[in-house]
Amino acid sequence: SAQTQQMEADIVTLRTQNDALKVEILNLGSNNRVDEIAASNGLSKKQENIVTITGGSSKTTGE
Repeated sequence: SAQTQQMEADIVTLRTQNDALKVEILNLGSNNRVDEIAASNGLSKKQENIVTITGGSSKTTGE
Protein backbone atom coordinates (compact mmCIF):
# COMPACT_ATOMS: atom_id res chain seq x y z
CA SER A 1 0.00 0.00 0.00
CA ALA A 2 0.98 3.63 -0.30
CA GLN A 3 1.30 3.94 3.47
CA THR A 4 3.74 1.01 3.62
CA GLN A 5 5.83 2.48 0.81
CA GLN A 6 5.94 5.84 2.58
CA MET A 7 7.03 4.20 5.83
CA GLU A 8 9.77 2.26 4.02
CA ALA A 9 10.97 5.48 2.38
CA ASP A 10 10.97 7.18 5.79
CA ILE A 11 13.03 4.33 7.24
CA VAL A 12 15.62 4.67 4.47
CA THR A 13 15.80 8.42 5.07
CA LEU A 14 16.20 7.97 8.83
CA ARG A 15 18.93 5.34 8.38
CA THR A 16 20.81 7.70 6.08
CA GLN A 17 20.49 10.51 8.63
CA ASN A 18 21.64 8.18 11.42
CA ASP A 19 24.73 7.20 9.43
CA ALA A 20 25.56 10.86 8.80
CA LEU A 21 25.14 11.65 12.51
CA LYS A 22 27.41 8.76 13.49
CA VAL A 23 30.15 10.18 11.27
CA GLU A 24 29.60 13.64 12.74
CA ILE A 25 29.84 12.26 16.28
CA LEU A 26 33.13 10.55 15.45
CA ASN A 27 34.52 13.77 13.96
CA LEU A 28 33.39 15.95 16.86
CA GLY A 29 34.87 13.56 19.41
CA SER A 30 38.22 13.16 17.69
CA ASN A 31 41.35 14.29 19.49
CA ASN A 32 42.15 16.73 16.69
CA ARG A 33 38.75 18.38 17.03
CA VAL A 34 39.13 18.64 20.80
CA ASP A 35 42.60 20.15 20.32
CA GLU A 36 41.23 22.71 17.83
CA ILE A 37 38.47 23.80 20.19
CA ALA A 38 40.86 23.99 23.14
CA ALA A 39 43.41 26.03 21.17
CA SER A 40 40.73 28.44 19.97
CA ASN A 41 39.87 29.03 23.63
CA GLY A 42 43.47 29.64 24.66
CA LEU A 43 44.03 26.22 26.19
CA SER A 44 46.98 23.92 25.68
CA LYS A 45 47.66 20.40 26.85
CA LYS A 46 50.45 19.29 29.08
CA GLN A 47 51.58 15.81 28.13
CA GLU A 48 51.81 14.68 31.77
CA ASN A 49 48.14 15.56 32.36
CA ILE A 50 46.68 13.49 29.52
CA VAL A 51 44.58 10.50 30.61
CA THR A 52 43.14 8.07 28.07
CA ILE A 53 40.16 5.98 29.17
CA THR A 54 39.67 2.69 27.34
CA GLY A 55 37.47 -0.24 28.22
CA GLY A 56 36.71 1.00 31.70
CA SER A 57 40.33 1.55 32.69
CA SER A 58 42.54 4.59 32.41
CA LYS A 59 46.06 5.00 31.13
CA THR A 60 48.11 8.11 31.82
CA THR A 61 50.50 9.11 29.06
CA GLY A 62 53.74 10.93 29.60
CA GLU A 63 54.87 8.75 32.49
